[in-house]
Amino acid sequence: MMDPIFIIGIAFLVLGGAFGGYVVFHKVTVMDPLEAEEKAEIEGMSCDEVKIKHELGQYWSFKNWKIANEKVMSCTGATAPTGGH
Repeated sequence: MMDPIFIIGIAFLVLGGAFGGYVVFHKVTVMDPLEAEEKAEIEGMSCDEVKIKHELGQYWSFKNWKIANEKVMSCTGATAPTGGH
């Protein structure tokens, strides 16, 4: 007969694996399409539209924020910060 601690440990491993599987499933089925849709929207926006969205800072991914930031910088002619040196 197994000790109860081992049974509890196995239960936690099973629950952790199920939760991890759900996280990956959610990323693939929900987040990836939202990120791709937002990327296409950003690429099709005018400079003013991107500036408004960029001021709100509401992006599905950091990649899309970087794309929007590059577009804002190219529209205004500003340069990216160099780290203060």
